[in-house]
Amino acid sequence: MIFASALKSLKRDFYRSFFYWLTFMLTTAFVFLFFCIAVSPAVGMTFRNSQGGLAVNVTFFAVFVCMVDVFFANDFFVRTKAKDLAVQLICGAGFSQLAGYLLIQTFLLLALAIPVGVVLALALRPLLEVLMTSWLQTQCVIPISGSAVSATLFVLLTLVFWTTYLNLSYAYRNNAYTLLNSQSIRSTGSVFNIAHTKKAAKISNDAAGVFALILWLAPMLGILSAPADAFVFALFGMMGFYLCCRHVFEPLLSAWLDRKAIDKPNQIAVLGFFRTDLSIMKVNVVLIVICSVVLISLMSTPSITSMEKVLMILAYQMMNVLLSLAILFRFGTEALNRKKYFQTMRHLGYLEKDLHHIIARETVSFYCFVAVSAAMYVCVILKALAGNGVLTGSLPGSLLMSLLLPLLVCMIATWLYYRSNMSAKRA
Repeated sequence: MIFASALKSLKRDFYRSFFYWLTFMLTTAFVFLFFCIAVSPAVGMTFRNSQGGLAVNVTFFAVFVCMVDVFFANDFFVRTKAKDLAVQLICGAGFSQLAGYLLIQTFLLLALAIPVGVVLALALRPLLEVLMTSWLQTQCVIPISGSAVSATLFVLLTLVFWTTYLNLSYAYRNNAYTLLNSQSIRSTGSVFNIAHTKKAAKISNDAAGVFALILWLAPMLGILSAPADAFVFALFGMMGFYLCCRHVFEPLLSAWLDRKAIDKPNQIAVLGFFRTDLSIMKVNVVLIVICSVVLISLMSTPSITSMEKVLMILAYQMMNVLLSLAILFRFGTEALNRKKYFQTMRHLGYLEKDLHHIIARETVSFYCFVAVSAAMYVCVILKALAGNGVLTGSLPGSLLMSLLLPLLVCMIATWLYYRSNMSAKRA
């Protein structure tokens, strides 16, 4: 009975189930390829006595981001099951039934994702060798070793353990009331709230905003003048970007909302939702920008080998795909809480076409903001490294496209899901 209900739930929520499965599958493929390169003799990374500190640091960083992305995907997936769990609780189901309902779906998707991920990694290995040989103008071979298989298995088992633990805790700590009210409007972060600060606080925020802008933009000049120190400049620039998110972008959006005429309700709604998106997904935005910029800047490290460069490129591409998916999952989770907002807007006189227009503009604006924020630094670093001879041929353009394409795909998927979830038929 529980197994049949779990299968029906997967079929009913095919979109969410597919992207949950896709995350596990891509994580498996990327982690396997990554460890094949990291433990290869050319890189020489070992888990006892490492021969390369750079490879070890990048490996731990990549594994950490993979885990973060899986947790975002799991949160997105489990929260969509809230109403199903609440109905089962009302009908008399206990903790074991709820846990079984969630774990059957999770393990079924895992059982399908891990083998497909391994097959995908094996299929991509020859293609990756050809591309890297063409880009780096040197022979690149990605060997498969027992150490790579063991490391991949350890990471996947860790992910399965924590995913299981989180799902069990979700089923245990929630009752029917909290599950049924999981889509209630939050008391904080409302899209209709506009913060007003006192004059002294405003002056302080303005000074902090100017400092943040300087700290964000000035290091780009340093990267162009000294490409070998791109990593150090990029760290300062990312500190500035984080401060800009807090002291520049959000206050600027609030100021624009204050100045918008009341006869432009669509623009007000778009700006309000965009500000809320930035506030809620600030961590996701900062994470993808920092990861892409820092990993690209690491390629300026002196005496870096060709295989270490391959490791950096794979980590860069892997981070872009997984963190773009993390934004999609976070956006999707937030969309689940916005049905009452849109229902209120319908009562206020918004037409369905107006709401669709607002959703499209909000989604495009947010993803364009993320893409431009990351691409600014990435383009500067790529130009500096290309001018310095570190990157040649079509590699700079390929690296830029590997940043933008995942964001474009996730933007389209987010828009389709957001629009479908907010439609009048499902409100």
